[in-house]
Amino acid sequence: MSELKRIIPVILLHFLAGFIVSVIYVFVSPLSADLIPPFVFQYRMREAFILFVSLLPALQISGILVGYAFAFSKTAFTQVGRWSAILLSYLQGAFIICLCCIGLYVILNEGFVPFAKEAQTTARANTEDYYDYIEIARTSLVSGALYEAGFNAYAAQRIWPKSAEAAELAELSKYRMAESSQEQEPAPEEETRIVPSVPGLTVMDALDKAIEAEEDYDFFNAHYFAMLAWQLAKPSDPIRDTALRIAANAWNQITLGTDMLTSRQDEELFAEKKRGYDALQAGDYLKAYYLFNDLDEKYNRTGDLKFDPDIVRFLDIAKRGLQETFFS
Repeated sequence: MSELKRIIPVILLHFLAGFIVSVIYVFVSPLSADLIPPFVFQYRMREAFILFVSLLPALQISGILVGYAFAFSKTAFTQVGRWSAILLSYLQGAFIICLCCIGLYVILNEGFVPFAKEAQTTARANTEDYYDYIEIARTSLVSGALYEAGFNAYAAQRIWPKSAEAAELAELSKYRMAESSQEQEPAPEEETRIVPSVPGLTVMDALDKAIEAEEDYDFFNAHYFAMLAWQLAKPSDPIRDTALRIAANAWNQITLGTDMLTSRQDEELFAEKKRGYDALQAGDYLKAYYLFNDLDEKYNRTGDLKFDPDIVRFLDIAKRGLQETFFS
């Protein structure tokens, strides 16, 4: 087994050389996706890792062949029998090395590569969301929809905290909202929208519920209560900034929710819940009621033990919204 001391370093050198070549190749090649700067380096390193793992079987074979060529050179002129202890030692060492290399490849390919690929998908999705948020924020500022502008600017900042463009849009929307409130001009849609009342709920209560929901990874409720706190707070209240940031972060998590779904039924449920929630945020309580009522009948009343509490909560909110809109 002493030959392993000469063979293992050769194999490790092959691995090291393969990884270095993979990194150099990835960094000199054009980026395979359009990404914002904070994601570029990590994206390239993950891409190099994925490439390295794909080359691992060839590197293992090459390393073993070259390593054993060196090992055999030490006993090239030694005469041994067919079943000598020296040959059996070589075979035993080769078997152990092959098992270790195969195990390493399986662990990396099945255990780490899927996470790397998922992170690549998330980076691309976050980049697309960032550009969408910036575009919507700019358009909203031009059209005078200051809440939409501020919300999307904060959402872009959650993705890229050091973005000068997002910071500029957030400050500009904040300044114009403050300017608008000083002139006591009602903002379009914000003052006319009816918010379903929650008996005894104060601004701080709504903000606390939003923070609690965010900590529990309940992002639909985190966004809902954060926006409720934002709407209930006075225009000059600093709580509005905190609420808007929580809402932006929750919305980022909601938009990334489809990446974590594993079945087609889960994807359809998430998409329908998001449609209903969008309707709630737009003040279209009739559409939200029908959507959540259909989901309640389809998932919560079937008796198959699959119960979604989000549907019940938002169906109740839609009902209260309808009552306050049409019967108050």
